[in-house]
Amino acid sequence: MSNLVFNKLYLFSTSENKAKYIEFTEGKNIITTEDDVIGNKKGKSTILKNLYYTMGAECYFEDKWDVKNKTSILEFSINDEAYIIFRQDRLFKIFDSEKKLLLKTLSRRDLSIFLEGILKFTVRLPKRNTEKLETAPPAYFYLLNYTDQDKMNGSSFESFSNLGQYPNFKLNTLYSHFGILDDRFYDVTKLVEQLKDKQVALNEECYLFRKMLEKIETDLVDGISFPTNFDVLQQEVDNTKNQYETIVHSLQLAKNRLIKQRNDNYAVKEELVNLRKMIRKNNKNKKEINSHTCPKCHSVISDNLELKINNLNREEDYLFLANELEKESLKVESNIKKEEENYRCLLDKLKIYEDKLELSSKEISSVLQHKGLMEVRDKLIMDIGFSQIQLEETAISLKEQNKILDGYNELKKQINEEYYDLMLKDKLHFNLEELDSNKFKKIDSVINAGGSNKPINTIVWYFNLLKVKNKFNSEAIHLPIVLDSPANAEMDKESKHTLLEYIFKEADKDSQLIVSTIGFSKSDFEGEIFENVIELSNSKYELLNLKDYEKYRDLYEFLVLLDE
Repeated sequence: MSNLVFNKLYLFSTSENKAKYIEFTEGKNIITTEDDVIGNKKGKSTILKNLYYTMGAECYFEDKWDVKNKTSILEFSINDEAYIIFRQDRLFKIFDSEKKLLLKTLSRRDLSIFLEGILKFTVRLPKRNTEKLETAPPAYFYLLNYTDQDKMNGSSFESFSNLGQYPNFKLNTLYSHFGILDDRFYDVTKLVEQLKDKQVALNEECYLFRKMLEKIETDLVDGISFPTNFDVLQQEVDNTKNQYETIVHSLQLAKNRLIKQRNDNYAVKEELVNLRKMIRKNNKNKKEINSHTCPKCHSVISDNLELKINNLNREEDYLFLANELEKESLKVESNIKKEEENYRCLLDKLKIYEDKLELSSKEISSVLQHKGLMEVRDKLIMDIGFSQIQLEETAISLKEQNKILDGYNELKKQINEEYYDLMLKDKLHFNLEELDSNKFKKIDSVINAGGSNKPINTIVWYFNLLKVKNKFNSEAIHLPIVLDSPANAEMDKESKHTLLEYIFKEADKDSQLIVSTIGFSKSDFEGEIFENVIELSNSKYELLNLKDYEKYRDLYEFLVLLDE
């Protein structure tokens, strides 16, 4: 068993020269402020949202936060292996404990594949329309482990945005987390898909053979078959030539685009190299200014405050531009890959039309010998018989694979029964009479309480899903449980205490727990151990500060400037 732990979070706003540093520990972490009157809008939710946001999920931030112009850095560990992940808008970088760059990308798909490797866990979902399985974006990895205080709507995954790209994602994601949709299931499902495709292809093949056989038997006239209209044949040759010329023209255009894109990429990278030189030169100037020496004439400066300010502003612009150039370079490289694939496809088409022209341009005999047609006819009859045998064998294999899938269906039945028992127990514990127990029989059924019971309903649902996951997929990695103000303002004091007590008691003991709340006191929960209580004392909307920016700015600069 392995578990992931969030260790340190850094939030940077280079436009304001401000930052925030938060340190977490294993076990229970509580982020709190003073009472309801003055404890809101101090940044509890912003901190919690940025945890899984930095890991690649999309969260709902207030407009005031302006997340696209913020940079977040998260240090995390998987067992004893430490990592750093850097995020600025769509740019992701991952480093090892020695700050060696492991991944740099604008693609969440690339990020998912990398995380799959280190987490030893993945969620694969069927693509819309094609039903082909693919690795889902990172947010689907974390669905059971994060709740947003503004999105606590019972049995719905709404805490992350942009989740609608997959049909029926809720049920498929749950079964992935529970270990039902494992590699073997995917292999069997893929084989079933292939066997069904093979059945379709064989049936189409048989149909085609029969139609060809009918045509040959129709054309057998006095032992001879011959083409009836050479004008049609000539027109076909002309059409093929026109299509060939169109493809050649498209190839030339694609080639020109590739040349331009590669030149653009070279220019961007040259600009990035020059910018890094300017930043290092600027850092050298900054040291000379700090020593009261003019960087240009090397004379002694009595008052160097203005030079310091100018130098700092220039350096922030350089760092911002360095990020933008890196993102531009990655976008250009992505476009180059797409254009190269387009070029290869055009080459393949070109070869097809060259073959067609070669065939069509040869002298076509006007008369086919009767014996030759009879040989083709006999071959078609044999091919039809062979295809029928393959169809029978495919049907047998398909039946065997479907039996394996029946075994997975039995596991799904057991999961639903376990889920039912857990939900029924908590319904009685919290006296949630408004919930229909019959809806507990299917894990994807919508259950939703109203008013002050909605947060209780939501937390109970998430926690019971985690319990089912731990029972049926015990080898899966344990991710941090992050709960954004689960005891919200609509609840009375007694209900808030009861819910928090449930959370602290029922949370997975092998998972890190990070909870935000207002007016928290250890003394209210006798017998519970809280490893880390963080009280925010900043003013409203003033989470970031100058002190943390100056203290951790070197880390930000290092990760921005680090070359591969």
